[in-house]
Amino acid sequence: MKLTTLKPASPKFPKSQNRSDLGPRRVPLITAYLKDDHEGLAADVKSRSGIVLIAWEHKLIPTIAGLVAPSAGTPATWPDWFDLIWICDRSSTGWIYSERRQALLAGDVPNSAL
Repeated sequence: MKLTTLKPASPKFPKSQNRSDLGPRRVPLITAYLKDDHEGLAADVKSRSGIVLIAWEHKLIPTIAGLVAPSAGTPATWPDWFDLIWICDRSSTGWIYSERRQALLAGDVPNSAL
């Protein structure tokens, strides 16, 4: 399965907040979109096949998800935690939304507790 990562090109994002690659797999990284270019990013995501990972400012993800998968029923706001992955899967009838907690750090809530 092909994986592409999209992250903002805006200079307002310090390099320390972004991932230049995702480990040894060297996932293709696209930085063609400015932080507020939601429409351009959404159009790009919808044109791709395979898995697309969007690494963006958490407060902007609800807007982007709404543009990418309007029928998925994504939440209107990001919750008050950061170890969350929103998943929008294409289906024959539109989009299906689900979420997963990363639960990587001590004190993170596991998926089974959601």
